[in-house]
Amino acid sequence: MCFMVKLYFFQVSLNEGAHQLRLYAQGPNGVDPLTESCLRDAGTRIIPCASVLVRLVKVTRGSGGKALESSKVPKGDWLRMGLWQPRPKYSDRVYYSTKAMPTRGETRLFHSMMRRTRRTIREVIALVASAKESFLRSDKNMEEYIRNQLTKTPDTKTLEQDLNFVCQYSPKHGIKVAIDSAVNLPWSNFTHAHMCLNPPAAFYLGAPHATYDKLTFTELLDVRSTNTSPQWKDGFKHFPRRSYHRFLTMIIHLQEISVSVAKENYKYGLLEQAWTAVQIFTDKYCTTQAFQLPLFAGSPSQTILKQLAREPCKEWMERNIRNNGIHLLKGSAIFVRVADARRDDELVSDISHNKLVEVNTDYIPVGLEESYSRERPGKPLESLVPVGKTPEQFVDNLKVKFKSLVYKLYEEGNVNK
Repeated sequence: MCFMVKLYFFQVSLNEGAHQLRLYAQGPNGVDPLTESCLRDAGTRIIPCASVLVRLVKVTRGSGGKALESSKVPKGDWLRMGLWQPRPKYSDRVYYSTKAMPTRGETRLFHSMMRRTRRTIREVIALVASAKESFLRSDKNMEEYIRNQLTKTPDTKTLEQDLNFVCQYSPKHGIKVAIDSAVNLPWSNFTHAHMCLNPPAAFYLGAPHATYDKLTFTELLDVRSTNTSPQWKDGFKHFPRRSYHRFLTMIIHLQEISVSVAKENYKYGLLEQAWTAVQIFTDKYCTTQAFQLPLFAGSPSQTILKQLAREPCKEWMERNIRNNGIHLLKGSAIFVRVADARRDDELVSDISHNKLVEVNTDYIPVGLEESYSRERPGKPLESLVPVGKTPEQFVDNLKVKFKSLVYKLYEEGNVNK
């Protein structure tokens, strides 16, 4: 059986002109249609303040209507025959830039980016190429080196842009940290968290230190989450004007809160606790990433905090897990986002639109990844709200009581117990 198919061609409009387009850290997923919006809407992170300028023009045709090819026309005739057009200056304002409008964070970064030391491609190659000086004197050799670096073969993985190294840290703007959720907590009640930067970790040093660097608390507990995997809706907490410290870490401390009711009186108490840490800086650049961090039993001692202030956090964790210097709560973890305060809008998640930030799992102990990838079921927190309180009333009261209980421990000198 034969079929005859007629193909009808309709005129398609060419998106002709000069365009300014964003650059993204990862490529398309290979499933959705290849469009700029599939990168933008899927949560692919942009490279801040970076864009590419391109021009689309109609094909130049010869007298017979056949498309001209530059390889078949003398270079001296390219301009006359329309095969080459001078590149316009960006200041001429001819580039269509709607798709690359600066975000709030990029607006803050822009002036710092413009003040960076500018290097020529020749200088960059001299820095990164492990070749003899005589080799680098030839432009042809340099072009070959660049071509080899940018050529991807089937058996190699493309190197990804490390977005932490975009713009050096500015104490004026500070740091932002968001505690989003925990998973597989080994207790059955409500959970809240507090955090502080180390050094100084002033809260753990006792009086009078904590008075000048107070804790930052989670407040908006999501009662739709569970007791084993609670979630918080606070978003980013701001730590402005923090001085750079090579091994600065954020100490995150979770505590179980019990609630009992007797004759319409509500009694609150602190039970189990766990903690973790994440390093803030690398080579004077502030981390801007989402992390899954393993949790450790108890609270950090002053000795631990002093050790963390003297070496890289991840290396310290690996050694102490291996030597049983800290007790790992296997499978229990917390999800946090850390950002240069000028770049927090790069880490916005939207689960309802499947727009999720990629999570860094480098802190998860090697060999235990599977235990941290599964989520154990728990009871909805809404079902644990005492009778006589609406979920909204209870959440508001719980945050106040939690702060009160934590500072009571501080006053009693039981912070590290």
